[in-house]
Amino acid sequence: MSVSPTLRALAQNEGDAASSNTLKNDVGGADDENLDAESVAEHLIIFERLFTTDNQPPFSTGSHSSVRAKQAVKQRFSDPSLGCTLLKVTPESLPGDLANLSFLFEALR
Repeated sequence: MSVSPTLRALAQNEGDAASSNTLKNDVGGADDENLDAESVAEHLIIFERLFTTDNQPPFSTGSHSSVRAKQAVKQRFSDPSLGCTLLKVTPESLPGDLANLSFLFEALR
């Protein structure tokens, strides 16, 4: 079964507000796929319609803060185990990769 390179790029950018261009570059670098940013954006819409991902809006503690307007929406997996599977993360490998563990823990929201 072939895994979508766009899904793998999303998993690599878990916890970041990655743009379509960032995901496009990650897809091209990992699998030598030739996807443009528009195709990646279309994939993101499809993943959301299939309830594979959720959009997490920017967060700001102040209601009149300009920080919220400057941040982008984060794409999160509906189930954090999808990201683990795509990255081939195991329970044994997580204690040695605390950065990845923190992003996956944050995704549990």
